[in-house]
Order: sequence, then C-alpha cells, then structure tokens
Amino acid sequence: IHDLHGRTAQQCKNVRLQRRQHKKIKVSPSEVAGWGVFLAEDAKKGDFLAEYCGEVITHDEAERRGKLYDHLHLSFLFNLNRHYVVDSTHKGSKIRFANHSNNPNCLARIIKVAGEHRIGIFAKEDIPSGTELFYNYSYRAADAEKYVPLPRLDAK
Repeated sequence: IHDLHGRTAQQCKNVRLQRRQHKKIKVSPSEVAGWGVFLAEDAKKGDFLAEYCGEVITHDEAERRGKLYDHLHLSFLFNLNRHYVVDSTHKGSKIRFANHSNNPNCLARIIKVAGEHRIGIFAKEDIPSGTELFYNYSYRAADAEKYVPLPRLDAK
C-alpha cells in the first residue's frame, strides 16, 4: 500500500513513530557523561530508534525551568516548535539519556503525526547493537560549556 507520494508505510517515518515501532534501547553508564543510551539491536541508516517524550510546556515555562536546570547543570529541554518545548526531566523516554556529539550517529527530527509535532530520533548511519547513541543537541557555543565538558563534545 502506498500513500499519495508513492511511499510505503515502511518508508514513511511518521507511521513508524505513530505505531511506536522503535528499536530496543537500554540506559547504562556512559564513558562520555553520566548515563547514556545504548542500542540493544542492530539499526540501519534511517531507522526510527525512539521518540523523545516528556511534558509539553510553553517556551515561557521552559525559560523558567531552564534557569533552575542551569544551576543543576542538567537539561532535558527540547524545542518542539514556536510555541512548545518538551521537558523530559521528570517524565520521559529512555532516549533522553542520549549524549551530545558534534559527530553523532543519530539525528533528531520533528515530525507531524496526526496533526501534532513529535520528536523522532533516527539512525544517521548503520549502528551495531551495543553502540552508544549520540545526537547533536545544537547548542550555542556558550551553552555547550554548561552541560558538556569541552573535551567530551566530540565523544563517540
């Protein structure tokens, strides 16, 4: 079965996200920083790995919480769109523990599913089971120093 653009359900990223057809991942200590997320099965380039989930809040609320998180040297805030941010600090999926890298093996994509913006994490390359997952947090240079020690920015 194909959609209006000739894509099959297998090729359409939002169908995999909608059906929660994610890869198995586990949280374990990371050599990079604190905890990390590791793939528990092989993934091919383009595979949907996980959805970044959490509490959907306004940007104003994210600014308020962000000030507190800055003092704690942690942040699980992810900009969703012009109006909202996903905060997975207190509730969220395992993928929130994926660490930052300037040379990541994953990509974060905001995808519209059934009219709502959702965050999918996809394999940037073929990734074997047991590999730690990284994506680029797209920090401004000044913010990167707050959360990730400089020697670890290129971790992989």
